[in-house]
Amino acid sequence: RAGGVDAHVQRDSDDAVRLTVPTAEQRDFVYGVRVTAKSAPAFLMREAAEPESARPHVYGIITFFEDGRLGYDIEYLRGDEVIADVLRQYERYVSLAADKRTHLLSRAPGHATEAE
Repeated sequence: RAGGVDAHVQRDSDDAVRLTVPTAEQRDFVYGVRVTAKSAPAFLMREAAEPESARPHVYGIITFFEDGRLGYDIEYLRGDEVIADVLRQYERYVSLAADKRTHLLSRAPGHATEAE
């Protein structure tokens, strides 16, 4: 609770972590990250013939949000850049919450994320 804002960090069971700032009258602010895995590209015919589960995987770190927006890759951000990104998203949330034109959106229930 720094700066007068309650925040909670929660580790989900599927390799996801979320920062939540609860708000009484609006949808909570959620900034989450999850590990994603996809098959590495196959460059040889014999590699392409292997089953998907036998091929090596490439891992990434993708964000997710409570409002249903698509996340993005933050794999190559440094720690201070991740902090700046969280603050930028929180400023966006506060700005939209203060705008009367977006009350319908900001007060709507949150979207289920793949991490839930």
